[in-house]
Amino acid sequence: MRVLRYILLAALALILQSTLLKLVAVGQIQPDLVLLVLFYVALSEGSYGATIAGFCSGLVQDVYAPQTLGLNALCKSLIGFGLGYCQRGVFVDSLVARSLILFAAVLIHDILYFLISSWPEVGRGFGLVVRFGLPTALYTALLGYVVFYLIRREKRIQPLQESP
Repeated sequence: MRVLRYILLAALALILQSTLLKLVAVGQIQPDLVLLVLFYVALSEGSYGATIAGFCSGLVQDVYAPQTLGLNALCKSLIGFGLGYCQRGVFVDSLVARSLILFAAVLIHDILYFLISSWPEVGRGFGLVVRFGLPTALYTALLGYVVFYLIRREKRIQPLQESP
């Protein structure tokens, strides 16, 4: 049942990423919902589940960019593994800390993606990281903070139980 929930979350993130998020984009910058879902999977399932989720969601994204087929799958697999591996040793309850980890994950993903996709023009890759990677990481971290806050708030609200 958990796997189905993750598949639905990833599918929803991919659909929103390619449709509605264009409405809230700042210029060409929009948050990376797929990495936000991957962060959630990593916290819940660890490195194995997050690696598989990263590979599958990245591969679906790669279908839209066949010139770099497999690159999203590789980058998201590595990020999923890293996030899942880190969650074993570090339990982070702070919303700010989670947002900072998400920021770092998105930035590392974009560094890998842009440097590999623009190889051997490393200067161009770093330019893309500065132009798109940093703002995307910041936007995703801010959105992540709001999502983490809402999840925490939802978990604190307990339904009233009726007395027998």
